[in-house]
Amino acid sequence: MKSMKEIAEELNVTKMTVYNNAKKANVKFQKVDNVNYLSSEDEVVVVNRIRKNQNKQDDFENEKKEEAKTNGNNLVKDETIKHLYNQLDIYIEQSNRDKEQINTLNRLLENQQILALESNKKIQKLENQLEEERHLKYSSESSANDRQNIKAQEATYTTDPVNVKQHQEEDKGEKSEDTQPKKGFWNRLFGG
Repeated sequence: MKSMKEIAEELNVTKMTVYNNAKKANVKFQKVDNVNYLSSEDEVVVVNRIRKNQNKQDDFENEKKEEAKTNGNNLVKDETIKHLYNQLDIYIEQSNRDKEQINTLNRLLENQQILALESNKKIQKLENQLEEERHLKYSSESSANDRQNIKAQEATYTTDPVNVKQHQEEDKGEKSEDTQPKKGFWNRLFGG
């Protein structure tokens, strides 16, 4: 025979747990000097019942731990999935902004190329106009130079006495030809 206190110490439970399990198993206590004792057969019944409950409790706690662990893993997985979706949304948004920026830069580059082309055309046109003006200026300068040369030659021609006499004779010849009636073709050819 063992006391309830001894059984509780062996099973590492409270005296109340031993008492409640003994009552549920309809085991009778023997009271000696105000201490409850169980017979050997009753002790085996109560100990088996307590161990069975402990195993159930351990199984339940293990199940809870596993469930908590699984739930924890699931929570971690769920949080990871949420985080990945958030990152994906951020990357998609950033990609869309990058595409818009690329399109803007392409439009700007195209506009710059158009402006450069127009600018080059205007420069070419101005260069052509400048070349034409230079050509006109050169031709007008050369004609002015030619006129100056002619005037200079005339001046030397009219002031030189030999040239003056020659010039007068030429003028007389021209006048005599002008004053004489024009001869026909055959007369000029055969002299007559």
